[in-house]
Amino acid sequence: MDKQNTARFSLKMLNFCPDIHEFSWDPDNSSKEIAFSSDYRHAFLFETNYLFRTMISNRPFMDGQHYWEIIADARTEHELKIGVTTQQKFSVSNAFCDYDFGFGFYGFGQLRHGSNAEGRKYGKAFKKKGILGVYLDMENGEMSFAVDGEFFGLAFKDEALKRGPIWAAISLLHTGGCTLISGL
Repeated sequence: MDKQNTARFSLKMLNFCPDIHEFSWDPDNSSKEIAFSSDYRHAFLFETNYLFRTMISNRPFMDGQHYWEIIADARTEHELKIGVTTQQKFSVSNAFCDYDFGFGFYGFGQLRHGSNAEGRKYGKAFKKKGILGVYLDMENGEMSFAVDGEFFGLAFKDEALKRGPIWAAISLLHTGGCTLISGL
C-alpha cells in the first residue's frame, strides 16, 4: 500500500460505535501445543516443529462492528497470522487463513485467504513489537488492520464477512506469542 493511502488510525475515523464484545481464546478449540495464561488472553507457542498452530476465540461475532488488538510478545521468532475464521472446527495444526473460510493479515505485510503461500501486499511487518488493531465490519462485510495506530485501509470485502458466526483467530509458528485486548 502506498503512503498516500495510509493514515493515522483512530476509531473516530471509522465513524462507528463498536459492539462491545469481550472474548478470550478457547483452549478446547485451539491447538493443544499452545500454552495459555489463566485468563486465556495471553498465548505462547514453544516447540521444535515449524507448523502453524491456530487458536480461536471462545465467543463468535454474530453481527455488527468489532475492534480488538493484539500486542506482540518480544520473544516471537516468526510472523503471526491474525484475523477471523467463519468455521470453528478445522485442523488447528494449520493456519486458519490457509483455508477459504479464513481471512488474515500475515506479519510479513501480506494478506492471506485460502492460501498458505500467496497474498497481496498490505500494511507493514508485525512480529516482535507493536500493537495490531483488527476491525471487522459485518454490516458491510469488511475487514481492516492497523499497526501501532497506522491504518492500512480495506484488507477484505467479502459476503462471508457479513454472516455470523465468525471467530477471531491467530496462528503462531515455532516460537511466538501475543496478548489479546478485547472489549474495546
